[in-house]
Amino acid sequence: MIYSPLTWVRKIQKFAKFHVFADIAIGLTICVIVVYTFMFYQEQKGFSEDVTPINQDKYFVFFGTSIYVFEGIGIVLPVKDSTQNPEKYKYILSGMMFLLVILLIAFGSFNYFVYGAYMLKDAPLITRLLPTGAYPIEIVMLLFIVNLFITYPLVIHPANMVVESYLYKNMRQSSIRKWSKNFTRTILVGFTIIVGLWLEDSLDRLMSLVGSLACTPVAFIMPAIFHLTLVAESTIVKVFDSFILLIGFVLLFFMTGNTLMTWNDG
Repeated sequence: MIYSPLTWVRKIQKFAKFHVFADIAIGLTICVIVVYTFMFYQEQKGFSEDVTPINQDKYFVFFGTSIYVFEGIGIVLPVKDSTQNPEKYKYILSGMMFLLVILLIAFGSFNYFVYGAYMLKDAPLITRLLPTGAYPIEIVMLLFIVNLFITYPLVIHPANMVVESYLYKNMRQSSIRKWSKNFTRTILVGFTIIVGLWLEDSLDRLMSLVGSLACTPVAFIMPAIFHLTLVAESTIVKVFDSFILLIGFVLLFFMTGNTLMTWNDG
């Protein structure tokens, strides 16, 4: 619950500077994982023989997890509006998206081919496969914990705003209102901690469920509806928007249902 006082801060801009530290921590974590994975690769003298091109038991989970990648799409336009040269933003965004896709594919594939399906089966977090007691790993893990600690208020801020817009919409400004908000923010922090501990061993399913249920409307359905209603003029564009809308609803219902029905499988 030590996260709670940080979520009480009203001016969330104060935490923006910590994103630089977060990026450094993530970069160091990736480098350390790659180094130790490569060391394991040399130790076993090659890639694992337990590699399956397509996981027939869980490949639908991959689709939900892939959609989860779009969870940050809602900040694309606000960031563009705050940039100094908005006309260059689309090129920077496209370049970074391409780079991230390459890095994600390379990082995931390398670790999978080295460790194999059997070792990764019970390790939803790749850090669980790293050797314990090594100083570089302990330092990086500590940095990553600090990173999570200082960036958590930014992550949970949208949820706090939504909850408070319903609970305190008609409540006048006062100390009671302020501490009531602090209380609900503390409750929300506690809820996320409980869910995290409860579903620790089902992280892949949780990400798939969040991606299917929450990110599909944000990434596919709502943009298609907005574009179809406000922008689309030609028949081709309207058909294309309708097609995206259809795909979005199929992913929403099918992937959410599949994830829930197969939650305890494998």
